[in-house]
Amino acid sequence: MEYIYVTGCDTGFGSILVNMLDEQGKYGVFAGCYMSETVEKLKNTASDRVVGIQLDVSKQESVDACARTIKDHLAERPNSTLRAVVNNAGLLIAPGPIELVDTDVYHRLFNVNVMGTVMVTKSVLALIRDSQGRVINVASIAGRIALPGQAAYCISKYGVEAFSDALRTDLLQWGATVHIIEPGVFNKTGLYGSFQTGWDAVWEKQPDEIKRDYGQEFYENYRRMLGKALMDLGNTNSELVPEAMMDAICSDSPQHRYRVGFDSKYIVGPLASLPESIRDTVLTTNDGKAKAPRAAAAPRNGKKMAMARYKGSNLKWYLAVIIAVILYRRFRSA
Repeated sequence: MEYIYVTGCDTGFGSILVNMLDEQGKYGVFAGCYMSETVEKLKNTASDRVVGIQLDVSKQESVDACARTIKDHLAERPNSTLRAVVNNAGLLIAPGPIELVDTDVYHRLFNVNVMGTVMVTKSVLALIRDSQGRVINVASIAGRIALPGQAAYCISKYGVEAFSDALRTDLLQWGATVHIIEPGVFNKTGLYGSFQTGWDAVWEKQPDEIKRDYGQEFYENYRRMLGKALMDLGNTNSELVPEAMMDAICSDSPQHRYRVGFDSKYIVGPLASLPESIRDTVLTTNDGKAKAPRAAAAPRNGKKMAMARYKGSNLKWYLAVIIAVILYRRFRSA
């Protein structure tokens, strides 16, 4: 039997993927769960094809113990192989401007999102090489463009993208492949459950002088902006990402990258390719319905001053090319 190793199976995408794989009945599943309660639940609800294993991806000893369990399980079953590892475990906490977010947050996100992916992959990479298998890493739209208020998370997801690209070239000679899942915002998964309250906690920890410089209005507008981002960009069908994972696992011709969700497919890609001046304007501009966060002590023309300092881009030529392409396509279709 072929097995799939999935991390982050307590809730969200990982939990849905384990259920999909179990219902399909084609593969065995090693379900890495952070909570012991989830392991017990799987014993009672899943088939005997699913092996729940407690796993903390941020701790090397836990990753190594899980890998030993997997190797022992496969060794006891002749002709069993590890077809794929799905690095789904991830963490998103404490959004806010870089100046206000503790460096501990950066360490926590990097340890789980990047080092967790690296350690889990390396722990079973020999098995993947032997089976000419697949490594499937969950990145994010935050690994393609730096989103306001999510610097620590974006850094970690950019890291997942870089690790995946480097690993892909390493594994080509072995007949193994690497696939990246790039979800947009899926607001029903629990990942964003403490998004606004996380910002509340960040704000409460600030010294009086920082609160004075930024101001109460900034705090309130920032909180409103975070909630609005979830409502406007949020995809509600949480099965889209596990379905992309299933394709990466099962398909005879899986994609290099799976851009999942309307925002991932149609918003972030074009935005990331725009000149920085346009991108900065889009990401920091009021939409007319809510005030954009602006620090109380910041100069009123600060944004204009900063943007004027940068060397001018070839914006006019860029827009001219876009218009020319649009007109060309219209005339051809006429």
